[in-house]
Amino acid sequence: MNEDDLPPKPANDALDDTSFAGGLGVTFAGLVWIAIFAAIGGLVLWGAMHWLG
Repeated sequence: MNEDDLPPKPANDALDDTSFAGGLGVTFAGLVWIAIFAAIGGLVLWGAMHWLG
């Protein structure tokens, strides 16, 4: 089987964006998720130290 035997890719496949902008967007989104989880964890730790300490 070679590349000619495979069906063509969809025209607008957002999950398979290999451009620089697509990679930058994925990186930025990942950093945003990490920041959100860090903020939630920080609030939980602050609350535990504030009320239990």
